[in-house]
Amino acid sequence: MLLQLTLIGYAPCVALSQIGTASLTWQASLDGGTTWTSNEVQTLIGTSVRIRAVASWSQDAGYSFDLSQFDGTVRGFAGAGRTDAATNFRVPSPLTAGISGGDTYVAQRFADILKIDEVRDTVAPGLGQRSIAPAQLYESAGLPHTTANPLSIFEYTLQLDGSAGTREVSSVWLLPPIGNPVRIRTWRGPSFMDGNNSPETSVVPLRINVVVPAPASAACLMIVASGLARRRRR
Repeated sequence: MLLQLTLIGYAPCVALSQIGTASLTWQASLDGGTTWTSNEVQTLIGTSVRIRAVASWSQDAGYSFDLSQFDGTVRGFAGAGRTDAATNFRVPSPLTAGISGGDTYVAQRFADILKIDEVRDTVAPGLGQRSIAPAQLYESAGLPHTTANPLSIFEYTLQLDGSAGTREVSSVWLLPPIGNPVRIRTWRGPSFMDGNNSPETSVVPLRINVVVPAPASAACLMIVASGLARRRRR
């Protein structure tokens, strides 16, 4: 799937270019955010998984991150994950939640898809006029600014339910014209007048393979629990 990433450098008087390439990669952490994994992870039913979206772009595509606009999705296959939940949404500093800041994000269920979106958008993924919208102003605005590349732009916690099976964590862009110029956008330089760029952007989804604990593991847990109970009675 190809998306468009917008890097910092937006100016109404400067037409958007499309130079270089970019990607939005979905990653998972099973240790509370200490280490992150792309592409595929395996974990047990009932696990809490930290999820993040990482924007990156080629050197010719831009100077720093400007804006992206997307709906987050978690799709369960073969009936898995129908009661998974997403919470603890975060846009890492110095980025803001929305161009003016203050956006609120929630999770909503659409059949086998859990959608993460702005609270005022209640329609299916990609069809509304609101979205997750991490943003930052140009560097010369004098506000905190990052030129990091790659850059984590959005995070949340996925609480897996008791069902085994595969979940795919990804995102969809909004339909044009709302989402068309801001797949991922970059600033071309530190100043407002440097303009911005919307390189062709690919989305790299994440697969979470959720399994039931092996019988041996469950038996060990029961033995440990039994031993603790006997100690308490003494």
